[in-house]
Amino acid sequence: MQLLSLIAGKTDSTETAKELTQDIFLAIYQQKTELHLIEDFKAYLFALAKNKIFNYYRHELVKQKYHTRVLMQDHRMLTPEGNEILENKEQLQLINNQIEKLPPRCREVFKLSRQENLTYKSIAKRLNISENTVDQHIRKALGILRSALENYHRFQNGGLITLRRKRPRSMEKF
Repeated sequence: MQLLSLIAGKTDSTETAKELTQDIFLAIYQQKTELHLIEDFKAYLFALAKNKIFNYYRHELVKQKYHTRVLMQDHRMLTPEGNEILENKEQLQLINNQIEKLPPRCREVFKLSRQENLTYKSIAKRLNISENTVDQHIRKALGILRSALENYHRFQNGGLITLRRKRPRSMEKF
């Protein structure tokens, strides 16, 4: 509890403190074979906490810089190209919303594949499922996303799907 209280005091967030504490104990567990080499475990634990807190603030700073950059770029939305940018943001938001609506296991597999760039084999091994099951989850997720985007485009085009077709050849040329 001492560790959790320390981290909560430094981050001003109990939830963040819980996450960082869990990360610390996960790191300790992953290095369990070297633990016997540590002379002062309490000092080691608090050093890990200090580093996690620094990393947390470093990450927060990166997020703030990103949000500032995004806000600075939002003024471009007023240009003629702005409509296209807004539409792309809407589509991205739609995709993210649909990903969150996927069934839990399907969403997990899809995120591991698309966001962490893991291979089907790696995903299968990590989740203890077959590669075929991974493939089925990815197909299901892509189908749902494709359908949502098609509906979005139908709505954007006033309920009509506009397809570009070649003009039929006139009979006069034959």
